Amino acid sequence: MPEQQTNDMKLDSGWGWVIVIASFVTHTLMAALYFAYGVFTQTWVEDFQSSAAMTALVGSTSSGFASMSAPLASFILNRWGCRTAHMIGGIFVTGGIFTCSFAQSLSHIFIFYGVFGGVGLGLCYVPAVIILSQYFKRRRALAVGIASSGIGVGSFIFPLILEYLQTEYTWRGAMLILSAIMAHLCAGAMLLLPFKQTPSSTKSSDKFKHSDCEKQDLSKKVTAPLVSESEVFRGDANNNEQKRRSSFQLFRNFVRHPWMRRQSSLTGTAALNDIQAPAFGNRDDIVLEESLEYLNVRGDLHEKDELKENIVDSQALYISSKANANKNFVSQTKYIFSSPMFYFMIVNNVTMFSGMMLVFGLTPIRATSDLGFTSEQGAILVSVVGFTNLIGRFSWGVISNIFPRLRPTRLFICLRILAALLTLLSPFAVSFGVQIAFCAAVGLMFGSWSLYPLVVAEMFGDRFLNVAFGYLEVFDGIGSLLGPCFGGLIYDVTSSYQLSFVFAGATLAVGTVVLAIGCKFFHNRQEIAVQ
Repeated sequence: MPEQQTNDMKLDSGWGWVIVIASFVTHTLMAALYFAYGVFTQTWVEDFQSSAAMTALVGSTSSGFASMSAPLASFILNRWGCRTAHMIGGIFVTGGIFTCSFAQSLSHIFIFYGVFGGVGLGLCYVPAVIILSQYFKRRRALAVGIASSGIGVGSFIFPLILEYLQTEYTWRGAMLILSAIMAHLCAGAMLLLPFKQTPSSTKSSDKFKHSDCEKQDLSKKVTAPLVSESEVFRGDANNNEQKRRSSFQLFRNFVRHPWMRRQSSLTGTAALNDIQAPAFGNRDDIVLEESLEYLNVRGDLHEKDELKENIVDSQALYISSKANANKNFVSQTKYIFSSPMFYFMIVNNVTMFSGMMLVFGLTPIRATSDLGFTSEQGAILVSVVGFTNLIGRFSWGVISNIFPRLRPTRLFICLRILAALLTLLSPFAVSFGVQIAFCAAVGLMFGSWSLYPLVVAEMFGDRFLNVAFGYLEVFDGIGSLLGPCFGGLIYDVTSSYQLSFVFAGATLAVGTVVLAIGCKFFHNRQEIAVQ
């Protein structure tokens, strides 16, 4: 079996499916905060004597801050990893919801539910999506589809759960219980282990897979062969001189080339730092001590001076690597903002969330005010959208995985076109049966958002995925705020929600056309680059 294929199989199996479960749980709990706040809206209006419009902004605040905190999440995971970013987010969400149970005014709800909860969800969402690209390659579409379907599950079950909890324990008791449920985000963070690629070959240690620059640097500087840990610590007491020589050889390479100390997906071999010494303490200290002891015994001044210079160089490289971690984020940011495709994606995200959130938010209101349905029928329509959205998120991921020739970007654009057409035709759906069909179809089309991480990866590559994804999430929040606002303004002018839905459909259509033009431009540039 080819080596690359072997690596791909290891990527798409094992602990990766545990990561999928953790990401699924994160998406499910996100839905609790995004869509379940409506359960408490009427109660907050009565308790805090506030307007319904102002109270409804709590949900928009949480979704807005969740999206706008995505660049912060990208920086944290780029610097310290997905687990750390997710854990910080889980603490923010849990603490914010817990504090909400003691709120004495609506402003407290805005701060702790909207700001703390929103920022926490943003810090959890980005790593929960990005880490899937680290563990999956061939089955990435399937993994993302399964994980993102948690949004549909959460939006379907949590309103019912929270309604029951509010009835039994009041809204403050329901908030306390919800904070305990949200604490599972911290538990999920513990499962997000950083991906370490399994060695693909067991060739001799001097045949590393590294860049040309590192190859030249290695050929110039490494004069002694790199020895294994078993060679360093093997042997009896009568062979101390050879042991010290081997230790010094290992240490000399160790301090000259700090990149050997960590495991790298570029090298494809186990790093020296991952080798554990047999019950003698820290391996680095032992090698250093024995190397210096060897030098003292030999009294080789040339080797001493050389070793001293290499130690200074190693320390400088280590400090430089720390600085480069921050510079890397800045350089990636500059690259992304200089890419024309980034601005096409901005239009896509703003229009997508403007139209989608307008449809989700105004469907039950239109059902009761324009179409004369009961509030129960309006709630049924919302549940239908959530249920088919769940099916769509899973199904489109599976389809994209089964048919690899069907690019996720093309499928995403086709589904966006269908969603726009359905929304434009929604004013003609006036009976309850037709409305059920419309909600089922549009929820299925909006489930295409599970393909969005794959679209970003295709446009920017895995290297820039986490930073690009974080910045684009900001514009999701902007779209979530703009769509319902414009829909409400249109209603104030026309006293009907029909034109609001036409506006949503037109917004989706414009965004789809812009995205299609951007993708055509992107693929044309790729073809020119190949030629």
